[in-house]
Amino acid sequence: MLQQTYAEKVVPVYEAFIERYPSISALSRARVEALRRFIYPLGLLYRAERLRNMARTVMAEYGGTMPNSQVGLLSLPGVGRYIASAVMCFAYGKECSIIDVNVIRVLSRYFALEGTGYSALSSQVAKLAAEILPYGRARQFNYALLDFAHLVCSFHNPRCAKCTLRNNCTSRNKNSQSS
Repeated sequence: MLQQTYAEKVVPVYEAFIERYPSISALSRARVEALRRFIYPLGLLYRAERLRNMARTVMAEYGGTMPNSQVGLLSLPGVGRYIASAVMCFAYGKECSIIDVNVIRVLSRYFALEGTGYSALSSQVAKLAAEILPYGRARQFNYALLDFAHLVCSFHNPRCAKCTLRNNCTSRNKNSQSS
């Protein structure tokens, strides 16, 4: 539900959703139209069918228990590397980096990474993020990085002047010297 949607908007929808579909089994039996009505306020209505298909796959292939491995999560319909890593980190407490466009933006700016396109930067950032991930604190690190991307190092109008990392930010210092 958080895909391309702010968490504040998701909370009331999620709470009602969990009340109506308290288990994977209940979700696997849901009608797609009923699911669409629930997630309508969030947009991206294709998620309804994905959610149900995911629940059905979990029921059929994992006995109703969400897989707790990267490979298992990636086998589910609609689950990519970002979601699998987020579940592994936040739900299962595993030591892994979470890479999305926001993390790519922050680390690319901070370390002045250059690449041609999302794919090239994504692989560079994934390697770098794994290297700087503080062992035993992956959850806090990932939350902090995602919050930092949203609150300080935003896509439009980054708050460089108020950034606590500005003195070491390679991209900011590089741009300051060229102006």
